[in-house]
Amino acid sequence: MIDMITKFDGEVILVVQNYLGSINHTLLSVEALKSRGINILGLIFNGPPHQLSEDIILDTTKLKLLGRINKETDLDKSVISRYAKAFEYLK
Repeated sequence: MIDMITKFDGEVILVVQNYLGSINHTLLSVEALKSRGINILGLIFNGPPHQLSEDIILDTTKLKLLGRINKETDLDKSVISRYAKAFEYLK
């Protein structure tokens, strides 16, 4: 993916799932993106909140928190519409 983002001069919104190792995984991903000169618009946390991990990630990366999404059992039009409205401010 990082090669495709670079090829198309894309920007990234990094979605972070809270799990054991998410801090390390996120920091490595941010470093890989930044080392290629890729602009990271911010972070979206996926799943139940884990405040300590989120605080460490945000403090270390200095990236903007764009929002949160839940783990969805089904992905349908209504779920996508709900998140589209929630993230409307990103336009």
